Amino acid sequence: MIDYSDFLGVSDSVKRAMNEAKEALTNVGYEVVPFKFEKHIWEGATKCFLGVVGKVAETTICKDFVEECEPMMKPLEQNSMVNMASNFKKSII
Repeated sequence: MIDYSDFLGVSDSVKRAMNEAKEALTNVGYEVVPFKFEKHIWEGATKCFLGVVGKVAETTICKDFVEECEPMMKPLEQNSMVNMASNFKKSII
């Protein structure tokens, strides 16, 4: 199970879900082992994720983060206003 890190923003709802999953797995006999990503590994994985979903999905992802009150991923945060703009506004930008 991934452990919390300073650079990995996790909302209270995600923390609660992770703790519930840990408890449920432990209750049925699984061993839950915490681990941490190093910052450079997390940044690389984030870049890969954003490369896979591409520019088309960024708008939807940004809106989902906002609607679910989740912290914005750093690479998306920089462009979130542009990504969430209407097509007309994007054409002006």
